[in-house]
Amino acid sequence: MINGVEVNLLASEPELAIMMFHSVFPERTFQLEHFYLPLYYFINKNFDMDLFIKFTSDNGFTHAVKTQISLISCIHNEVFKFVPDPIK
Repeated sequence: MINGVEVNLLASEPELAIMMFHSVFPERTFQLEHFYLPLYYFINKNFDMDLFIKFTSDNGFTHAVKTQISLISCIHNEVFKFVPDPIK
């Protein structure tokens, strides 16, 4: 409930996939939150990577998500000198 209005929420896995898709199509942007948000979700022990991958695949988001993961990998490696396992 927000201000007395019932709000439907998505699970973290589809929410992240949708955000990653929309940053590529149609916005074509990659901002700081697009770098950190997937990392934040992926380290959460409750995040279901299998559900994320299935939702991504089932909805045709694979190309967009792979594009973002590639950018995250490159930036993380350049700045922090390693790539986290979930990104690999």
